[in-house]
Amino acid sequence: MNFEPDLHLFAVFDGHGGCEVAKYCKKYYIDLLRAEPAFAAKDYESALRNSFLKIDRDLISEKGKKELVKIARENGNDVTDGTELSKQCGCTANVCLVTPTHIYVANTGDARCVVSENKKAIDLSVDHKPDLPSERSRVYAAGHTVEDSRVDGIIAISRALGDWEYKNERLDADKMAVSGHPEIRVHPIGPNTEFFICACDGIWDCMTSQVAVDFVHESIPKVVGFSKKNDKSPPARKSSVANKEKALNASIEASKFKGLATVVEMMMDFNCPTNLAQSDGLGTDNMTCIIV
Repeated sequence: MNFEPDLHLFAVFDGHGGCEVAKYCKKYYIDLLRAEPAFAAKDYESALRNSFLKIDRDLISEKGKKELVKIARENGNDVTDGTELSKQCGCTANVCLVTPTHIYVANTGDARCVVSENKKAIDLSVDHKPDLPSERSRVYAAGHTVEDSRVDGIIAISRALGDWEYKNERLDADKMAVSGHPEIRVHPIGPNTEFFICACDGIWDCMTSQVAVDFVHESIPKVVGFSKKNDKSPPARKSSVANKEKALNASIEASKFKGLATVVEMMMDFNCPTNLAQSDGLGTDNMTCIIV
């Protein structure tokens, strides 16, 4: 969204343990970012970092817990204990702030932002998994463990907003087992900057960054040039290439959107399995994706 002159903000909040924290972030994050003194000073790295830490702390305030209960009830969850919601619910967060000259990406968790530079994928965030050496050491230093690539054998990410069951108020955010402290990268916008993809792990479970970038490049001409009358894709047969072309054209024809929104639909249709046994479960996670 264009929320300030010459500034655009895009974000994926991927909830787990319930929708409450993700919806809380959707509702309040923009205002918290704007309210940061660093934002007014155009120190966007500090503003992004501080706003992540602020919203994470707000979740365990009395006001925040009441809001979590309200959100839960609005979504059919009849709960009364906001403390439990702040402990059990969380979300990964990948926030992209675009200025006329740079892309700022703040990330906690395993959502990912990837930019295409002259058709080459460049990751603008790191998937925060407990098996990463730096993440693993922090988890253990906070008094927790990593079992089966999960913190305490339960949660498969080492950074998130919410999830206060794995946090300690006496520790700094960057010392907590599951940390809300974001990793921030800044990428200059140049003549070869084409687009970026911001998506949750449901997409990245199925595609590498480069495969996703290639998919977008290949799909844009199909969307621009497609019309039902001119659909000359080969009939479906055993050829996987022919079946792929037919499926992609079907996505375009069925789409209610235009342009890049249709490409997002195509990507999701492409990743959704038609045979769960053959996909080994890949493609069954929820998928959220933005292409800018």
